[in-house]
Amino acid sequence: MEGPGGQSVAIPGLLRAMETLLREYGTLTLAQAAAPAIRCAREGFGTSYTGELTMEDDSVRRKLDLSPQFRRLYLKPDGSRYRFGEKQVNSELAGLLELVAAEGRTLFTPGRWPGKWWSRSTSGAGALPWRT
Repeated sequence: MEGPGGQSVAIPGLLRAMETLLREYGTLTLAQAAAPAIRCAREGFGTSYTGELTMEDDSVRRKLDLSPQFRRLYLKPDGSRYRFGEKQVNSELAGLLELVAAEGRTLFTPGRWPGKWWSRSTSGAGALPWRT
């Protein structure tokens, strides 16, 4: 695959698998299971020592160089890194998680999700093929 894309995000069917596991073996709904992650994204969480060190990794540095969106999500507004113990807030992620919690895998069906994302993530060597 050339450049960043859907393959770097998650395996196909991850959300479907999570829904199936929760339905068949769990005691929580998807919305209940997602609630702590939504709260952490919206209200913030302290940067771990490992999280700070990860930002020094070559693969992370390459992503920071390639993607303004990656920088916006993982760096402070002034472009500096979060240090150990500093609070990170990601309201954009919280919003996405709220949609996923409410709508489940149907949120990502072709035609519902923006076409540009869908066409880019499904192009190239069968990445993220759509299956119901």
